[in-house]
Amino acid sequence: MPLPIIPYLLESGPTEPVSLLRRHLTEPFPVHGHDYFELELVVSGKGRQWLNGEELFMEPGCLYLLSPADYHRVEPEPVLELYSFHFTPEYAAGLGFSLAQEARNTRISLEETAAHAAKLLSLTEPSAAGQAYHVQELLIPLLPLLLRLLREGRSRRLSKPEKRFQAGLKYVQAHHAEPGLHLEDAARACGLSACYFSALFSQAVGYRFTDYVTECRLRHACALLSSSPVSVTEAAYESGFSSLPHFFRCFKSRFGCSPGRYRKQAAEALSGGSADPSFFPFPLPKSDPKSKESKP
Repeated sequence: MPLPIIPYLLESGPTEPVSLLRRHLTEPFPVHGHDYFELELVVSGKGRQWLNGEELFMEPGCLYLLSPADYHRVEPEPVLELYSFHFTPEYAAGLGFSLAQEARNTRISLEETAAHAAKLLSLTEPSAAGQAYHVQELLIPLLPLLLRLLREGRSRRLSKPEKRFQAGLKYVQAHHAEPGLHLEDAARACGLSACYFSALFSQAVGYRFTDYVTECRLRHACALLSSSPVSVTEAAYESGFSSLPHFFRCFKSRFGCSPGRYRKQAAEALSGGSADPSFFPFPLPKSDPKSKESKP
């Protein structure tokens, strides 16, 4: 299942209710949501993001929070470095922040940003995660930033049309593998006119509807090729492509290689080989030593 909903377990592991990641973005990150809270601080570089459909500039000091109800996409220009806290809704409720149910953003000074960056860097070192009380230590920088957002941040609440649009976006995700999916189907599913849905779609997602559906199908195919034994032909049809030549053309245009080479690169990455992780459009699943060898 591709984006937009990224599950907490994919990025943060099954045992940690809160985690911290250091991100270095050089490629656009398509529109997506999460089933967890995400708090991010930009420490260097520039870019733009579309938060619940509203365009915001990103530069050092930009601080924002997304709840599980929100969605966004990010475009670095050309590079963005940021720190990203992830925490579950249950953990937020346990801390007394269960009412934080909408996106917020604010800005802190460059001096504050540098001070936070120095502390966060040490917490993302490989050795830090193995330290006793690491999760509790993450609260020391997280809580002041979260309180800053809740007290001073500007609310980016979804409007009623945007909530309907989000429902339409989820409909696309649920049905992208159906070859007969059309824009009118998604618009009808969320109660918007096809014209209005199309305008919202282009603004929020950054793709035309047909291009986005193709992107979803390609990501679905990548997931199958990198983590299952299905053949290339099966991956194409299971992802929603009705023509094998069309699938090969789209795949080569998007990733610069054939599906077979992509599968080989994925296998090398999963086995600890020399494949470049930036080659892949999303995090690869963890290797399962009991899984069967993939078909060529």
